[in-house]
Amino acid sequence: MAIKCFVSECAEDVTGQCPGLAEEPCGHFYCGSHSRGKLCDECAAVQEQQNLFQEYCTVAEDVYKVSPGLNILWGIMFGTFPLCIIGIVVESLWFFILIGVGSFALSIVIFLYIERQRKKRLLRACEKYENFEEFYGEYKKQANKAAMFSMIAKTMDFTSDMLSSDPVQASDVRRIRQRLERMD
Repeated sequence: MAIKCFVSECAEDVTGQCPGLAEEPCGHFYCGSHSRGKLCDECAAVQEQQNLFQEYCTVAEDVYKVSPGLNILWGIMFGTFPLCIIGIVVESLWFFILIGVGSFALSIVIFLYIERQRKKRLLRACEKYENFEEFYGEYKKQANKAAMFSMIAKTMDFTSDMLSSDPVQASDVRRIRQRLERMD
């Protein structure tokens, strides 16, 4: 009995056996018409979808990532803090107000610039990839949710450390954190 191609109506000679993908072995025997490389058509299509998804994720991460400008913003905000303290020490309210308002205005300008750059990256990605805007919307939701859970977990760790003298309260905080981790 001859081995046949996995496509039932195909009568061509078998040229190989599909090893499948790393997470899902296949074993189909295929002919020259129903294969791409060393994979059967089905596994090759799944591989293409996985590669496209990974490419979308990489581009979405690039669009979403925190710009180096944000680090500059934080540097400005924390850099002006000592100047505000100096203004308080020398009892110059105007100096304090001027530095505070100036750093606030500058941080808004930098923030708007960062957002404008992010929108440009998003537009470039939308031109290149079909339905990328919808994909990015979901990616952003998930990334924001993960960031929120991370922030809550860190806050709860800090709180449980602060309450460590009261074991009942500390264990309550840890239990709530474990519930949050299960939700994620």
